[in-house]
Amino acid sequence: MEIMQEGGGIGFTVEQTKLASDKDLLVSLVARLKRMLCAGTTYVECKTGYGLEWQQELRLLKLLEQARSRVPIGISVTYLAAHAIPK
Repeated sequence: MEIMQEGGGIGFTVEQTKLASDKDLLVSLVARLKRMLCAGTTYVECKTGYGLEWQQELRLLKLLEQARSRVPIGISVTYLAAHAIPK
């Protein structure tokens, strides 16, 4: 709660994700996946739920699919609902 009160936490992540362009999110995700692959990771779990609304959630799922086609690493997508309540 302290983190949220100071402007951080899930609410901050949700807002920043919503404001970021698809290109910026994809570039960031692909870079992270490539670093994981170089470190020997072969399979990762990507949790969704940060969209809070179905349009945003669909956007994030599409970006995960694009990342799958760019990096030869296994990606398990898990829906983690109720991160926060939309404003």
